[in-house]
Amino acid sequence: MSYTLHIKKDIKEFEIGIQLMGGQKFMEALERFKTCVDLAPNQLANIQIALYKKLHVDIENLKIRIVICELYIFSQRYQDAILEIEDIIQIDPEFTQSYFMLSKIYSKVKEKEKQGIKSIFETAFSSGITDFTVLDLLAKIYFEERNDSKSILLYERLLKNKPQSLHYLKTLSDLYFRIKD
Repeated sequence: MSYTLHIKKDIKEFEIGIQLMGGQKFMEALERFKTCVDLAPNQLANIQIALYKKLHVDIENLKIRIVICELYIFSQRYQDAILEIEDIIQIDPEFTQSYFMLSKIYSKVKEKEKQGIKSIFETAFSSGITDFTVLDLLAKIYFEERNDSKSILLYERLLKNKPQSLHYLKTLSDLYFRIKD
């Protein structure tokens, strides 16, 4: 009996999620889809099929792509999320939510994927994208790698955008002190 209710609940969440997508309520739909996947992980495939069908009609709809990415992240399918985020960046390199999602994934992936994310962020930085998510994560990566020259360039750029940041000033002074030795 409870198993039947469990199945009916995940189907209901799926149906409500689809209705919300039709009403352009993407984040509410995402929450319903997450609940559905929690109740029945095998429903992820059905949700993804439905979302990709919607995306096929409007291939550059970033909101649908965000829902897809968030579901991949929720399901710990980080490589799939990274691929989808790369598509988002191709469509709109200045869409900041894509970099935020990559920063969420960064600490959860293996070294190979970390290097790929780092490369995406470096490309964004060299292209003039000044989103703080990009700059902050790159600065953290360079600092951890002890790549002082790149860290200094990044923190100098961060200070241009936020000159009163005590954290940036302290970190930059620590870097200058570290390269002096």
